[in-house]
Amino acid sequence: MHVCHNCPGGDNRSCVNPEHLWLGTHNDNMRDMSKKGRAAVKLDEDKVRYIRFIYENGFAKEISEISNFFGVNRNSIRDLLNRKHWKYI
Repeated sequence: MHVCHNCPGGDNRSCVNPEHLWLGTHNDNMRDMSKKGRAAVKLDEDKVRYIRFIYENGFAKEISEISNFFGVNRNSIRDLLNRKHWKYI
């Protein structure tokens, strides 16, 4: 089971107020994220290659610039640039 959030002012991952928390399965949590517009954007191989190309060739100097454009968390972009993820590309 997962502890899911339903905070009145928007989900707050650090919230521990029992009135704002509910138990759900992994699928419940994923559906809740999607319903609230927080589902992660999935990158494909072409986007990963493009992100690496524009960063490594100086077309995008800031990771935040790339993450904002693709709607992906900065840590995810940093990890794929450092080949922590998508190693085979």
